[in-house]
Amino acid sequence: MKTKLIVEIGENHLGNWQLAKGMVREAAKAGGTYAKFQTYTANQIRADHEWYEWFRLVEMPETVHFEMQQLCEELGITFLSSTFTRRSTDFLVDRMGLSALKLASSRIVDLELLAHVNDRAEQVQTVYLSTGGSTIDEIQGAVECLGAIENLSLLHCVSQYPTEDANVNLLAIRAMQAAFPDIPIGYSDHSR
Repeated sequence: MKTKLIVEIGENHLGNWQLAKGMVREAAKAGGTYAKFQTYTANQIRADHEWYEWFRLVEMPETVHFEMQQLCEELGITFLSSTFTRRSTDFLVDRMGLSALKLASSRIVDLELLAHVNDRAEQVQTVYLSTGGSTIDEIQGAVECLGAIENLSLLHCVSQYPTEDANVNLLAIRAMQAAFPDIPIGYSDHSR
């Protein structure tokens, strides 16, 4: 099995699209399989939320999504994005033509979103699902909900940013392999 390297661009561009392009170039130069972004809008949370202004700063406009996708194609790295809503899923699949999606740990119990992604299995063949903060039962529920997805991978993840070395717990990968022997298990790393 070939290792796939998902290089997180996420919000690290700070809303600076030239910086984002530079990050994509570096990801491609480093041999990344995917350059991964996040697809959401700030209006998905209340305007009085403490993070609203941050999300507004770093939300990626639709036009920039297409610019980044084009740059990825030119550089030989695949554009990937985390979806958080039905709307962002439909945009990524229908308008951008993505056949692979990333689902953040925070979405693992959003069974409505998972079912919507699963309903799109004709177009979405690959899903990378992070499991931070989840129980084995919650992961099992998500796996069942995504049963039509051809290539599902689970990512061991610790939802601490940055993750302290003492909390990385790579042995959790063995537990996940035992619980889900037919599903590839990866690692979503937030450590320094």
